[in-house]
Amino acid sequence: MPIFNLMKKDIRILIVEDSLFLKEMLCCIFKETGIHVVGLASSGEEALSKIETLKPDIALVDLVLPGQNGIVLIKKIHHFYPKTKVIICSGLKHEQFILESELVGTVDFISKPFKSDEMIEVVFSATIEEKQEMMAS
Repeated sequence: MPIFNLMKKDIRILIVEDSLFLKEMLCCIFKETGIHVVGLASSGEEALSKIETLKPDIALVDLVLPGQNGIVLIKKIHHFYPKTKVIICSGLKHEQFILESELVGTVDFISKPFKSDEMIEVVFSATIEEKQEMMAS
């Protein structure tokens, strides 16, 4: 049974991606899953503003963004909005980027191109881990 069938809680996600095509595709993928896209952002500055007002559970962040790169954005999210989990979705598969993203507090890294089920599972896994941590404390 896929992990996303086990979830009961709706998940609020902010998509931070400068590609209009990918934003539309992700919205379609999440539409029927209990993952609610609460906002879309094309830059780091826009993402921070939307996180402050929308309070998403997860920010799905591309590493290549106009203005500032995704690593800088993730550091700011982790510092100012520690309850928002970050998942990176990027075509940059270099080990340095993956390691650097883990060091700044991401919960997962998904490579582009990705499969719909893989994306959904990564998002639900991030919230399941949070529930397990809460139950253990």
